[in-house]
Amino acid sequence: MSKKPKRKNLKLPRKCIFCEGGGTQNNPMTEEHIWSEWMHPYLPKIPNAKKSEVYELLRMNAWVTQTRKKPQQGHVYTKTIKAVCKNCNETWMRSIEENIKPILIPLLRGQPFTLRQKEKIKLATWLTLKVLVEEQEYPAEAVVQQQTRTEFMKSRKIPEETKIWIGIHDTDHWYTGLWHRTLTATLGPTPPITGRLKNIQSTAFGIGHVFSLTILTRVCTQIST
Repeated sequence: MSKKPKRKNLKLPRKCIFCEGGGTQNNPMTEEHIWSEWMHPYLPKIPNAKKSEVYELLRMNAWVTQTRKKPQQGHVYTKTIKAVCKNCNETWMRSIEENIKPILIPLLRGQPFTLRQKEKIKLATWLTLKVLVEEQEYPAEAVVQQQTRTEFMKSRKIPEETKIWIGIHDTDHWYTGLWHRTLTATLGPTPPITGRLKNIQSTAFGIGHVFSLTILTRVCTQIST
């Protein structure tokens, strides 16, 4: 029986994924909550809750690895990823969090709320931040490149190749749910080369009564004239 290939380069980054600093005594790396701590009181409390994670790698319709972490006590919304530095976490990232509170709290409560253009931009910016952090749980599977993350840090510019859909729901399964997939694709008839960097990702994110789907692709079409 042949051994399954080991996953490579899946360790969390040692430097901040935005400023490329951190990891020092004065600016250590910090744990970033996917579901921000301030929203925890608005999320459902389930008795004896357990959280579990599954990692799967599929190549050409054949499973390469399938890792299921042992279920642990606690709610899934306590999940953190150590990918950003203290300075970033406490400055511009905190500003994004503060800007979204007046918008997201009513939505978390299931209250009617009209999203005007400026509210949509703030919500989309916050969701982009969460997606950029979440994909760094397995850096080798990430789609977004360093230049794009740095630009987002400096200008809060949402990558042009990003599409975000936002809706309200009342489905228990998605009150605190996360589904993330990446893949390597090509527009031609030839299958993509094994080992090439991922160029498409999709992230479904449940935050209370809010559901979002973010798709980011770096696959470009060429139009001849």
